[in-house]
Amino acid sequence: MTETALVARLIDRLLVPRIGHPPGNWPRRVYEVIERMAEAAGIDPVQLLNRALAGESTRLGDALVDAATVGHTSFFRHAEQFAELRTRLPALAKKRRRPLKIWCAACSTGEEAYSVALAAEQVSVDIQILATDVNPVAIEIARVGNYHSSRPGRVPGTPTSRSWSAPPRLKARISFAVASIVEPDALLGPFDVIFCRNVLIYFDRDDVAEILAALSELLRPDGMLIVSPADAVLPIPTCLARSNAAGFLKPSGEAPMSARWALPNRPTTVRPPVSVGAIPVVAPQNLGEPPLVRAARLIGAGDPNGAELVLTDLLNRDPGHISGWFLLGEALLQRDERAQARAAFLRASRCDPGRAEDVDGQALRRAALSRATALGA
Repeated sequence: MTETALVARLIDRLLVPRIGHPPGNWPRRVYEVIERMAEAAGIDPVQLLNRALAGESTRLGDALVDAATVGHTSFFRHAEQFAELRTRLPALAKKRRRPLKIWCAACSTGEEAYSVALAAEQVSVDIQILATDVNPVAIEIARVGNYHSSRPGRVPGTPTSRSWSAPPRLKARISFAVASIVEPDALLGPFDVIFCRNVLIYFDRDDVAEILAALSELLRPDGMLIVSPADAVLPIPTCLARSNAAGFLKPSGEAPMSARWALPNRPTTVRPPVSVGAIPVVAPQNLGEPPLVRAARLIGAGDPNGAELVLTDLLNRDPGHISGWFLLGEALLQRDERAQARAAFLRASRCDPGRAEDVDGQALRRAALSRATALGA
């Protein structure tokens, strides 16, 4: 085994139990952290990783999780979903005699959790939020709650605001913790609302239904599981149903049949495999929607043909649109056109990741390459 292959194997052993899934290839920045820390310690990368695996250093593990995870986030990301949330929260709150319990999974540096707290405050709904992420560096930033932007209007406040600090009243409603979305047993459910946005799309497509099924077991029967418009194009288990709002899922009444998501080398109780199905819903036409949101809505509603028309028009105008090619691959895959889907994913993997909209372009490119590789097998 070459040293490069050994380092990759040791990274798997160190990170997979913490992150919950291995990507096709670890980001280059993971190797850069290892090289920098090995040089500072005066040892080679293999020795450094073996020391971390022996429990001699948590600093390296934390730094590698920070380098390996997607950290792209912002306040009120996908504004249309927060508008829908404000509409739905009061009705849900009327059914409870206690604050609504909300879980923000994969919360990164906390902007989503604070956005949810602000949205609930705007409609006078009492909530308690658990916000988790596998990245301890991100969680520490979230706990501090101080945010700065080089561009005005990207933080709460006025249209000219460039900085914002979470007030004590909001911090009191949020508990931040280091945890993975693939270890839901460690959390205190059930929840009225679960946010799991802009993370599922980076997992292998075949794993998504299993993860969602496990999350659904922590959701109340009349609760909401909210994924991003891009995540909504992925398969969902039959224990969840789509609604007419992009990314809003609800329990279908069918009991989850998934095997518990299990980390590698961890014993698990085996259950029958999850059944995956799309429950068609009417995708309301909104000509004011951005093309990507509309395409994701159409795919989620079981209309890949309509999504293809939207995406083809977008890609004719902008041939280098990485997110457009990725969603086109998902639309073609829904029609079982595997060769064409593979070609679309390959095009996405060759696009400039710096031009991605509202997602981590590097992670999206890796996900596209992973899907193309799987389709070529």
